[in-house]
Amino acid sequence: MSEKLAAAQIAPPSAEGCAGVGSVVQVRHLDSGDIAEYELVGTIESGVGHGRISVGAPVGNALLGQRPGACIEVNAPCGQLKLELLSVRHGYHVEEAA
Repeated sequence: MSEKLAAAQIAPPSAEGCAGVGSVVQVRHLDSGDIAEYELVGTIESGVGHGRISVGAPVGNALLGQRPGACIEVNAPCGQLKLELLSVRHGYHVEEAA
């Protein structure tokens, strides 16, 4: 743990309207039409099952710097994903189910 803390860096703020660390993004999976919401987090904070995606993961990295309306294709461990970025919010967290 101390090694991870020693390597930690403060993420610069993202440009207005762009996805960055701390942003909550809503995406549509273009193949299925499903909509999902994720918080983009640093590499040591991830937890997809809790609505968080690391910016070090393929999907999180592909969303960095994107604005709503962007369509991205990502080669993820589960296969190729086609996503449309629907919205970006800053300062909010995805609520976990109780």
